[in-house]
Amino acid sequence: MSLDLKRGQFARTLNTPEAQRLADLTGLRRDLRLVQESCFIIENRKGSPSAAHIRRACFDSAVMRYRRCFNGGIRDLFPKELLSKLTSNQKALHDRILELANRSIAHCVDGSEDNIPYFVYDKSVEPARISVHVYTRTTSHHNKIKIQKFAALAGKLEKLLAEEGVRVSKKVLKAIQKMPGEEAAALPVVQPMITDDGEELKPKYRAKSS
Repeated sequence: MSLDLKRGQFARTLNTPEAQRLADLTGLRRDLRLVQESCFIIENRKGSPSAAHIRRACFDSAVMRYRRCFNGGIRDLFPKELLSKLTSNQKALHDRILELANRSIAHCVDGSEDNIPYFVYDKSVEPARISVHVYTRTTSHHNKIKIQKFAALAGKLEKLLAEEGVRVSKKVLKAIQKMPGEEAAALPVVQPMITDDGEELKPKYRAKSS
């Protein structure tokens, strides 16, 4: 959501653990929406000469966006208790995607992507020549998973996060309503943009859990 304030309105940054949890849930939902959008491109981008490269790039992006919802980082991860609401088939697909991410995309340890150095000795010319090359051998991973089911899984997880976000949002709102006006106004002003055009970016502030 863009920050578009009207006359008489002001916005301040919240720095409580619950508010940060709400922010993290929003970030997770965004990643899962991008997974679904990438899956849509994979399903509909066929036939053009560059289609294979685009589909591969979108699949790798979707898998890595999905993976970071469940791997360690500065933000809270996807709530484990919500995974219990998946069907057995969805849980199996979830595990397969993370395995594929860890073994074939984030790190390639399964031989699906390899760069092989070799040389060619050419004695058809005089004098004979030797040239050095590298042969790249890759496998298309998007054929290993049903893309429509991948998109459906991401959609279900996003919906579960939305429901959790409503619950957390209500708790944050109650805390704000109890806050004195002067204290609320003294909170840091919201900075709506992050730039990387030479400006030094500061690490995210994380509120300490109580």
